[in-house]
Amino acid sequence: MDELSMDLWPSFATSEDYYSTVAINSLMRILRDPSLASYHQKVVGSLMFIFKVLPDLFQIVRTCDDHLKDFITWKLGTLVSIVRQHIRKYLPELLSLISELWSSFSLPASNRPSRGFPVLHLVEQLCLALNDEFRKYLPAILPCCIQVLSDAERCNDYTYVLDILHTLEGFGGTLDEHMHLLLPALIRLFKVDASVEIRRAAIKTLIRLIPRVQVAGHISSLVHHLKLVLDGKNDELRKDAVDALCCLAHSLGEDFTIFIPSIHKLLLRHRLRHKEFEEIEGRLRRREPLIVGSSAAQQLSRQLPVEVVSDPLDDVENDPYEDVSDVQRHSRGHQVNDGRLRTAGEASQRSTKEDWAEWMRHFSIELLKESPSPALRTCVRLAQLQPFVGRELFAAGFVSCWSQLNESSQRQLVRSLEMAFSSPNIPPEILATLLNLAEFMEHDERPLPIDIRLLGALAEKCRAFAKALHYKEMEFEGAFSKKMDANPVSVVEALIHINNQLHQHEAAVGILTYALQNLDVQLKESWYEKLQRWDDALKAYTAKATQASSPHLVLEATLGRMRCLAALARWEELNNLCKEYWTPAEPSARLEMAPMAANAAWNMGEWDQMAEYVSRLDDGDETKLRGLGNTAASGDGSSNGTFFRVVLLVRRGKYDEAREYVERARKCLATELAALVPL
Repeated sequence: MDELSMDLWPSFATSEDYYSTVAINSLMRILRDPSLASYHQKVVGSLMFIFKVLPDLFQIVRTCDDHLKDFITWKLGTLVSIVRQHIRKYLPELLSLISELWSSFSLPASNRPSRGFPVLHLVEQLCLALNDEFRKYLPAILPCCIQVLSDAERCNDYTYVLDILHTLEGFGGTLDEHMHLLLPALIRLFKVDASVEIRRAAIKTLIRLIPRVQVAGHISSLVHHLKLVLDGKNDELRKDAVDALCCLAHSLGEDFTIFIPSIHKLLLRHRLRHKEFEEIEGRLRRREPLIVGSSAAQQLSRQLPVEVVSDPLDDVENDPYEDVSDVQRHSRGHQVNDGRLRTAGEASQRSTKEDWAEWMRHFSIELLKESPSPALRTCVRLAQLQPFVGRELFAAGFVSCWSQLNESSQRQLVRSLEMAFSSPNIPPEILATLLNLAEFMEHDERPLPIDIRLLGALAEKCRAFAKALHYKEMEFEGAFSKKMDANPVSVVEALIHINNQLHQHEAAVGILTYALQNLDVQLKESWYEKLQRWDDALKAYTAKATQASSPHLVLEATLGRMRCLAALARWEELNNLCKEYWTPAEPSARLEMAPMAANAAWNMGEWDQMAEYVSRLDDGDETKLRGLGNTAASGDGSSNGTFFRVVLLVRRGKYDEAREYVERARKCLATELAALVPL
């Protein structure tokens, strides 16, 4: 099965095919991973039937008892509704099986306990899954359907007729090339001595098919037989017959005018008023175009058959044939529970890394549980055991539920996401998942109402620079057009930095050139730094330090000089500068200086001085979480602190302690790198 990244599918996010694809790909990745062998049985359970066992199922269904045969056939239809186009590989075997099972429609029906409906359920789901591709298989299936209608008339046993008519409606436009075969069978049902229910169902099936197929070559025959129904003895069918005639009028247009007088005469004879027909009659006489969709008949024709799908969360042992109400229950579809999603998304009580991990696990599971997509709901049990499955399907689950929520619930979910985005302790991998969701919603043309400045800052924090560039470009456009309250100069600086991180140095220079020409700004020292023109930046910062009028500006320029010296590996100058400013510096300034100072002292062999600097850095304790700052040349200090401690401990011969800090450094790096790994 092809591996398709969900980022390639944004335009299909409203399609069940999309949800089926991401769900199946996620489950199949687990099946291919030997390290996850303990979950393989759960994957099989989520898919209900793994493709490799389908041939065995086909064989079993041919030899088992009738009750189990019906049950498996029904579940095969449910499987098709979930995997949809991925069933293609097994179409020949499925069609062969359908042909063999068609004997369930043998008459008289009393000779067999089965109702035949499971076979039709399977056929309908194949048609819905394959759409126009199903046309080439109709020559094998349609004659069987027509034969059932003919046998019903011959044996005067209409047990299966309503189910067959429902299936024919599901075929819809794929019947276009076969109407010359189907219409005679439908017309015979108008005339037989069957119940009013059967005759009315045949007329309504015709009404639903007319707008979706070409009937121009059969108009005269259809009008003739519908007029016979209109002029017949059964008053209950007259309105249905006129509804069908109105539908034909809309299909044929002004050419239908020749039939109007004879139909009008019959309506007068039976003293029948039909508002829609009178409107059509008036418009045709005035040579006005008919209004498409204006009639009740046209509205009825648009009521397509409901896709019957069993809920994958239901117990698979339940027999869907015990009671008709069970089928009706599945037909109504899955309703999203707003309250459960609001509760699951509540983020106000989360503070630690573990809290956020549990929040993501619970929220992703609830999204899958409440998803309208049966394919996504099949993954719930596995997501409960393996949180990464929930994270992988988080965006798909969220999008599938989003359109089903009312505005109040949507606003509350957005507030919960904003709380998560604003938390200083949320793990980078979860933050990356939420940023992927925001990007996905934007691709799907349903962007979340969250400030793009926040999204851009968080993307940069996660080192997801491609995302950060997108949001900063949007922010720049908003600032330049005055549509957004943003400082163009600070946005330009951010764009230069991000483009450099993406190794798009020409773009960074182009942004700087544009800013100088169009924004009337002065070249800032930090811009040289963002462009990695370290010598120019060092000169600019040195000049700024000599001209600074306040201690704050002096410190700002000095930190800039330190970053430039670190980037240029001028360790002796950097070491002397750090010694000069370390003692009078505030704790916050020392925190920014420490990684650069420690590196300089290490290169100069000043171990005691290095130990002083390293003592100010994080020691890799997971309980000490801090947001990432602007430390372009040296990192954030977390992994640096543990790494520098390893160097000092090895220098002192304390290898056991050094090994402990190596493990801490690895954990710090794993957390920092998690956001860079595609989900």
